[in-house]
Amino acid sequence: MFQKRLSLLLFLLTAALHANDDSIYHTWRTVSGDPGITRYSTLDQINRSNVAQLEVAWTYNSGDALERSDMECNPIIVDGILYGTTPNLDLFALNATTGEEVWRFSDTGEITNDPDTNRGQYYGLNRGVAYWSDSDDQRILYSRGKYIFAVDAETGRLIESFGESGRVDMRNGLSKPAPFVGIANPAAGVIYEDLFIVGSRGNTAGQVRAYNVRTGKQEWLFNLIPHPGERFEDTWPEGSWQKVYGANVWGGLSVDVKNGLVFCATAGPKPDFFGWQYPGKNDLANSVVALNARNGEYVWRFQEIKHDIWDLDLPAPPTLVTVERDGKQVDAVAQVSKTGNTFLLDRLTGESLFPLIEREAPASDIPIEQAWPTQTVPLLPPPFTRQEVTYDQLTTFSPEKRAAAAKQFIESRSGWFMPVSPRGSIMYGVMGGAEWPGPAFDPTSDILYVAGSNLPFNIRLDPVKGKAAKGAVIFGSVCTQCHAIERLAGRARKRNPDNLREFLNTGRGVMPSYEHLGEEAIGHLMDFLYADQEAMENEPADPDFVSQDYTFRGFKRFVDSDGYPAVKPPWGTLSAIDLNSGEILWQTPIGEYDELTKQGIPPTGTPLYGGPTVTAGGLVFIGGSADERFHAVDKTTGEILWRTKLPFAAYSNPSVYEIGGKQYIVIAAGGGGKNNTPSGDAYVAFALPEHQ
Repeated sequence: MFQKRLSLLLFLLTAALHANDDSIYHTWRTVSGDPGITRYSTLDQINRSNVAQLEVAWTYNSGDALERSDMECNPIIVDGILYGTTPNLDLFALNATTGEEVWRFSDTGEITNDPDTNRGQYYGLNRGVAYWSDSDDQRILYSRGKYIFAVDAETGRLIESFGESGRVDMRNGLSKPAPFVGIANPAAGVIYEDLFIVGSRGNTAGQVRAYNVRTGKQEWLFNLIPHPGERFEDTWPEGSWQKVYGANVWGGLSVDVKNGLVFCATAGPKPDFFGWQYPGKNDLANSVVALNARNGEYVWRFQEIKHDIWDLDLPAPPTLVTVERDGKQVDAVAQVSKTGNTFLLDRLTGESLFPLIEREAPASDIPIEQAWPTQTVPLLPPPFTRQEVTYDQLTTFSPEKRAAAAKQFIESRSGWFMPVSPRGSIMYGVMGGAEWPGPAFDPTSDILYVAGSNLPFNIRLDPVKGKAAKGAVIFGSVCTQCHAIERLAGRARKRNPDNLREFLNTGRGVMPSYEHLGEEAIGHLMDFLYADQEAMENEPADPDFVSQDYTFRGFKRFVDSDGYPAVKPPWGTLSAIDLNSGEILWQTPIGEYDELTKQGIPPTGTPLYGGPTVTAGGLVFIGGSADERFHAVDKTTGEILWRTKLPFAAYSNPSVYEIGGKQYIVIAAGGGGKNNTPSGDAYVAFALPEHQ
């Protein structure tokens, strides 16, 4: 009896401590709800008992969707105004009660009407904006292409005193000359005091930078591929900071305001799959890195993957949580990964709060590749998605489909951390596990809610040969960050060669100029792009060209004849993970294919590219599925209590806010993206009917 009373007392004390933090979870002034990226709201007007009555409060259509565009912004709400971005990366302000447009900012200096050269991988993505204020000075800071803009939150006009007439060119101050740098910052930057802190993606060595919010001046910079004399330089080949790119922070950042720390989730070295270009452990890549937010000084790091040769970037910002250990509250960082792992780290030291082991990893069958001999495994929590494709997982939809999958499986390599092979490597993780929307954390229960995908790929590297071999080597070195050869070559062959040559020399949008390679190298690259890729596989080697290099054959999904993943469902799930015990409490498939449901097949889940938001009303809201539906899930049981069809698929996290005593849930529904759904331009807000 005493033990039960003690447990109850501890529970009540914990609840009281959590209650003191409610103020930071009551608004949505920051992307993901708060600087710690928890995606939690204390609002409970919408709850289990009435969620089925939700209806559309308003819809905003931006009118600028493009072929293959998507929209991944998590909007913020400040003093009744909602701020977000459109598919074409315009910034807008809406009346958050009605959805009416207040103002719209567009910088069209490099945008064309050609969807093949307009945004997407060319112009970049935007997943959110940041708000900063000092008395009457209120600013929205956001990234568009290679620029950071500072915009007056009230008028939508540029803040002329920031940078150069309201914008900062992120190419300046990097390791390469600005004309030859392709850079963008898809994740929302974060605010700490008077600093705007950002990561980036692009063909430059990874760096985190802080800019003065008032002036645009760069205040500090931290190199994630070490420069000479810097920490961890010995884990990289000499001169990597000039030759290798990647290790960047494209997934996002989080801030511990109290302790003055900024946390970075870093990518692997680039180009993906070409690990012989950057042998070694590659410390700081594929890592959670903690920095002093005020000056950018190194504090600690935890590396998930050593020498990443699989494109297993950490895809989402670290989530700041508080958990119970030995009866005490411990501040921690939860990091989800493409491998389906959840790492729980002490916030001040980086030490894992669950046991870890080193497991022997397979060697590569490419002679010049030196795969790292071990990889790190957390003993708890268990993986929330599958980590290797096995024979017993292959599809059972029909004997014919299973036989076709088995043939491809047997002819390829597969296994835990199996290196990419000329035979093909069937693997999860490239677009699986967790993705950029990340998890949601409920501070009243210490439960983490994670969206995950079981989507296998067959990745292949081919030895270069034939007349276009020189161009293949160049493609592997400079193009694979953004392009797969099958997709790029198909578009290239539709272009006039002179037009393409000019495009390679000048660059456009996020894509840099490659003029520095020289005309001869650009000619070799064009030969490769215009070559018949299938015929190249059977060409004899060029006797005048000797190389040990390989060509990346693209991201090929491992699917059946109808395009479904060639493994058993579920293909997309929402998981509830108890961060105190390390136990997965439940998993629920999210999304379904109506044609399969009509055949009597239970909901399979679909690959998920949207994330959850959890509320005090007992609900987890999530979109992200290929069926374009938006769901409300009971956060205790995993039961789907409500769902509705959106105008387009929603590849972001919902935002939760309250105005005049009325609670709203809003989500960006932009379609497009990796589920290949139709592209759109809608923000949709939901609320209870007026009589509630």
